[in-house]
Amino acid sequence: MLKTFRLVSGIGILLALGLCAFGQEKQVTTDPGSPKLTMESVMHDFGTVVAGTPLTYTFKVKNEGKVDLLIKNVAPS
Repeated sequence: MLKTFRLVSGIGILLALGLCAFGQEKQVTTDPGSPKLTMESVMHDFGTVVAGTPLTYTFKVKNEGKVDLLIKNVAPS
């Protein structure tokens, strides 16, 4: 019974991860007239922080393409 539960749970987790990966929107274009997002860095480490300390960091984003860059969603990791 426990082995069956583990097997079913494992298959369910694999299916969920597969659906999450499949659902990611990927848009790759090599059109020279398309937007091109560039960033100096994609990560920032605040190091050791005292609890309750407000933290901010600004990521520098630049569009090096020929047309407007539309940012539709931003989320922390």
